[in-house]
Amino acid sequence: MLPSPVILSILAIGIIGTYFALRFRFSKMPKLPLGLFLAYFLVQLLLAIFQQTGIAAASLHWLEVLGYLLFVWACIRLGVYICFDVVPFFRRQKPFPAITKDFFLFLIYLVTAFLVMHWKTDINLVSLVTTSAALTLVAGFAAQSILSNLFSGLLLQIEKPFEIGDWIQCGNNQGRVEEINWKSTQLLTREHLLIHIPNAEVFSHTFINYSKPDRSLIATIDIGIDYAVPPNRVRKVVQEVVRAHPLVLADQPIEVWITGYGDFAVQYQIRFWHSRFSLSPQIQSDILVDLWYAFKRNEITIPFPIRDVRLAHIERKQEQQRLENERETLLHRLDAVPILAPLSLDDRTRLVQHLRFDRYAEGEYIVRQHEPGTSLHILHQGRCEVCVDTQPDHPVAYLEPGDYFGEISLLTGEPRTASVKALSDVVVLTIDKEMFSQLIRKNEDIFELMGKELAKRQSELEREKRFSADESHVSTSTWVSRIRSFFRMDPQK
Repeated sequence: MLPSPVILSILAIGIIGTYFALRFRFSKMPKLPLGLFLAYFLVQLLLAIFQQTGIAAASLHWLEVLGYLLFVWACIRLGVYICFDVVPFFRRQKPFPAITKDFFLFLIYLVTAFLVMHWKTDINLVSLVTTSAALTLVAGFAAQSILSNLFSGLLLQIEKPFEIGDWIQCGNNQGRVEEINWKSTQLLTREHLLIHIPNAEVFSHTFINYSKPDRSLIATIDIGIDYAVPPNRVRKVVQEVVRAHPLVLADQPIEVWITGYGDFAVQYQIRFWHSRFSLSPQIQSDILVDLWYAFKRNEITIPFPIRDVRLAHIERKQEQQRLENERETLLHRLDAVPILAPLSLDDRTRLVQHLRFDRYAEGEYIVRQHEPGTSLHILHQGRCEVCVDTQPDHPVAYLEPGDYFGEISLLTGEPRTASVKALSDVVVLTIDKEMFSQLIRKNEDIFELMGKELAKRQSELEREKRFSADESHVSTSTWVSRIRSFFRMDPQK
């Protein structure tokens, strides 16, 4: 029968070996520092075997010293792991850099090694220290660059100009700090490439920390706008678009500066705050996409050098031809809107000539609930969803080409009763109060007809559970009164 020390050593080696095998198989398992414990039990197994073979105790002394030293180191390594890795994890703190842990471990290993040698052997520690110092001096001359990186890494940890998780730029290299070890600082770029920069290079050169003093920073976008567009109009549209982005900090100002007058355009710089440097390119791209659609809706032009001047009249003719070709389709769109049915064919034809084509990007809100509005929208291309505040994540309806919304705001000026969001790139036909009032002022009977249509429309929407019940019982006469009041039409005249 095998002796107890042999059985215990084999059992411990089997358990630790099984753990390493499972960790290799399942990468999500915790990486416990059990390597020194494995080495300790292997030494204990050798000791138990050699003792059974009758080898002299003096010959096994150094093996016992090694086993004792490995056990002390294993306990120290496990304690450092708990203090530097486990505790920060549960406290949700940033992990300590590898160079800090390694340097701390190196000092403790060195001290415990001298203590174990002093207690368990007859070695003269004075001569050992002298010899070690001489060897260290020789090794230092032979490895100046390694020591330079080592001490630079230690100084970086003392000064702490950046921490793990910060975004920095050193020279032409930009990335998130992943690790600071004995030799280098590791950066993970946006392209998911790992860059190793020697600590001495980081310490001796200028670098930028995008995460200090805090995570918020100013981003800039440069654009050129046609000279014919008033600057205040550009500023208003740009600020509305930028402010709508969810990652732009709402409590910081959005600035639009004129930086110069170019040959073909007025140069603007957009300045805004956000706190996600890692997503800076995506945020800027999103804003540029939204600006394109907003500029189209507001007739703000980004000119092309020379070519825009020469071809502008051709583009206007092409736009007029396109409108002529679409006239029948647009008339059909208007015919599908019940509140426009009281208009004569001539009135609807004139209305087609003044329709505004507004483009919206996927994910943009065309209207928002509770916001003021004075326009009717007809979906011409694309698809939208209708949401209300009580169920923002559950659309109450979907809109297809030909569907319309905003008729109450057009006729009464009341706030929007729901939000409409584009599910794809969409084109919306917009009828605003100014163009519509020119038509209805010529026909007194149209108010009564539109009031009936609004009452009918509101009843339909209430049955679909889109809006609150307090609007469902509004009478036709009340709607007529609201329409007259909004368009300043005295019923006595």
